[in-house]
Amino acid sequence: NSDGLVSSGDDVVPLLEDNTGQLFTDYRTTWRIGFRSPAGGGVAPQGGDLFQIIVSKPFREGDVFEFETFTAARVDAALAKSDMDRIKVVPNPYIVTNPLEPRTQLSSGRGERVIQFIHLPSKCTIRIFNIRGQLVDVVEHQSSIEGGSAEWNLVSREGIDVAFGVYIYHVESDVGNKIGRFALIK
Repeated sequence: NSDGLVSSGDDVVPLLEDNTGQLFTDYRTTWRIGFRSPAGGGVAPQGGDLFQIIVSKPFREGDVFEFETFTAARVDAALAKSDMDRIKVVPNPYIVTNPLEPRTQLSSGRGERVIQFIHLPSKCTIRIFNIRGQLVDVVEHQSSIEGGSAEWNLVSREGIDVAFGVYIYHVESDVGNKIGRFALIK
């Protein structure tokens, strides 16, 4: 289309290039890719959509297919900012032990104590404070867009197991901030 977008009924003709990036201009196209809208009309592709390619000819050794989108993946800043409200601590309250913790392989002991921060932006800093406002620990989180959780082992930055009580967390990221609280109960 003249608008640069692919619509139902459009054909896509490949551009061929060598391993240096030089385009081939003298070749004959023997195949095309056709796009058809699903029954009931088309919907613009969304993150997580899958595309299926069916060929009637087997691939040969050395065949290489590479696909690119017209625009790179991006984060919608307004949506990411509103998603900051979804950030939670689980379990909350944390009660001495919880079923999310892995069982210990030792004959005694209770295993690692952990809580999780979920629905985090892909890159953020989590600061944990006690109720008196003293910084207890800092957790740096960086993951893919889909990996929005981080664990905290309930150990202060001095290496001491934290006491029961109410804690405040502050999540800071490029898209916004979130302040919340959680409780540790013995």
